[in-house]
Amino acid sequence: MDEFLRCCPLPKNVLVNPLTLPAAVDAVAPRVVGALRRLQDEHGVRRATVCNLLLASRLRRALPALGLTASTLMDVAEPYQLQTIEGICDTVVAPTRIMRNRPALRRLRAAWRGRIHLLVNEACLPACPYRTQHFHEMGNGFAEPKSLCQELLAAKPWLRMTSVWVLPQHLHLFDGLFDGLKLAGRATLQDPARYAAVLRAYIRRAPMTPDQIGGGPASVLKPIDISEEFYVETLECGRECHLCSKCREVYTHARPVGEPAAFFPVLGG
Repeated sequence: MDEFLRCCPLPKNVLVNPLTLPAAVDAVAPRVVGALRRLQDEHGVRRATVCNLLLASRLRRALPALGLTASTLMDVAEPYQLQTIEGICDTVVAPTRIMRNRPALRRLRAAWRGRIHLLVNEACLPACPYRTQHFHEMGNGFAEPKSLCQELLAAKPWLRMTSVWVLPQHLHLFDGLFDGLKLAGRATLQDPARYAAVLRAYIRRAPMTPDQIGGGPASVLKPIDISEEFYVETLECGRECHLCSKCREVYTHARPVGEPAAFFPVLGG
């Protein structure tokens, strides 16, 4: 890590976004400020991504030159929430519950003068009921979270089609709604060559199947083709899954990429 911090010429951003802190914010903040000040002075760290708004306010006061990003875990999804971070954060990572909701992203874009980033390959379920415990475990010393949505997805695998991934070839559908893209790396960084391939695909907007982009527990694991027509529908549908079976049907009948369609002879003509 020290070698990376010394040698890497890229701008560096520190994640300070555990879902829950181990003590009251004012007890934790001095240690966080001290660590960030050292990283800022010695290694040129320019930004921190923060989940706790009160901690973010303490960092803004102590380190005015440090850029602050409201983490996707802060769940800033509505224009009124932007009032709470104004003057503290300059960037927002869109939360999972609106990542594939273009009308909501448009409202956020219209109301925010700062930057909006999209986490394009995370693949969590939108507003997942398991998310709080999942990320609590991630931030508290678990080598790998144990409390996940796997039982739910085993019962309803089609829900993977609703998770919050954006394929590189569909980025143009979000043009004008973001200032930057963010790649999750917990899966892909285990293989640097794979991560580089995913990064290149998003830069070039080159086609990939959803199983290739990395993602998380709710990723689509089958190498299936996702048509733009279907994907556009999911961006405007309002997530009224109780009234719709499109994702279920597409997932159930999807063929792996490269697999030929079944041949059914036409009888009587």
